[in-house]
Amino acid sequence: MAGTVNARLGETEKQSDERYGLPTAIAPTPGSDKTIRYEKDGIKISCEFVKDKCLRITYEMTPWEKLREAKFELIMQSEGGSVWANYQGGKPNEYARSDRLAIAVKQRDSITFMLNEWTKLYDQAVKDQAAAKKAAEKAAEHERLKKLGREL
Repeated sequence: MAGTVNARLGETEKQSDERYGLPTAIAPTPGSDKTIRYEKDGIKISCEFVKDKCLRITYEMTPWEKLREAKFELIMQSEGGSVWANYQGGKPNEYARSDRLAIAVKQRDSITFMLNEWTKLYDQAVKDQAAAKKAAEKAAEHERLKKLGREL
């Protein structure tokens, strides 16, 4: 199990496929080009890719105790020898990688690792969606008023 549950941030889609097997689902997500879902050794894995680079990965298992049995400490290690630890000012379930380029958040049944780069892209995607919605609403209102003017 230890070989399957290390954080693999930065890997390509091909590397993830080799590590986890055939995807169980592929979908677009805000902030990412696509999210690929896998399942291996009873763990559900979601990898979010931007330009063929995994910027966010979530490992999920119910109940969390099973994941703890899979050696939580191993999950908190990544290939470069980086160390994950609680960071000053963070919540007890939040961790930072020793190089400060990534964070991890442990939830009840999952743990998510993300490069800071993903957080910026996600925040921008949310802003872009809000701006597009506002522009569409404004255009619809303009058309409604235009139609109303023709009817008068």
